[in-house]
Amino acid sequence: MTKKGKRQKLYYRLKDLENLSERERKRLENLTVDEALEQLDHGSPKLNWIYVILAVTAIFFIAWLVIESNPRQDEVPPNTIDEMTEEISTMHEEISSLEQRISTLEGKAP
Repeated sequence: MTKKGKRQKLYYRLKDLENLSERERKRLENLTVDEALEQLDHGSPKLNWIYVILAVTAIFFIAWLVIESNPRQDEVPPNTIDEMTEEISTMHEEISSLEQRISTLEGKAP
């Protein structure tokens, strides 16, 4: 990368970093281009931890919103229980009739 390209990269990086204090900006301006880019690439460890904590908090918040917005299916409505009971009794009747047919067919077998 040419010296002009490095200076442009440094200029745009400095312009984008609004969270740097004036003292940090002046210190970076006094460094050579290569040293300043190296300093900016490392970033602030304190700021990095803040980003990590914010990201984890955001993930938990989004997960909580999804869980709270979906209705819970823990309870079965009473009318569904009656319908299920009827279906079960119908199935038992069908099973009994099928067992009778099987025993009839087995009796006819040679």
